Amino acid sequence: MTQILLDTNVYISFFVDRDKAQKEIAVKYFSKLEKKEIEVILPALILAEIVYVLSEYYNFEREKIVYSLASIVSEENLIMKNKDIILTTLEIFRESSLDFADAYLLAFKEHKNCELITFDKKLQNKA
Repeated sequence: MTQILLDTNVYISFFVDRDKAQKEIAVKYFSKLEKKEIEVILPALILAEIVYVLSEYYNFEREKIVYSLASIVSEENLIMKNKDIILTTLEIFRESSLDFADAYLLAFKEHKNCELITFDKKLQNKA
């Protein structure tokens, strides 16, 4: 099966109507993913960049970001390391005021049962 690596801007074009031609191309790839015709690789770094762009440039609310990303991350043919940690990260991100990176640290701590050392007071209170 063909594996595809999509840049952040493809995800953004899928979620935001900013360019009709790019949106159509993005929709085509996500349709193929849903139909299990391709596998899409999503590195955690790209996921973090998607969250940043959607929240900072397009003012998406956390709930909308989490809903949008969880539906893609949950796809069977989406390849991602630590997918379980990412899904927990999205839950923590939605339910708290933590930024995505801090939510990831907290989720990682929970899944790996390790100690989290931080100077961030907000994160310390959650850990």
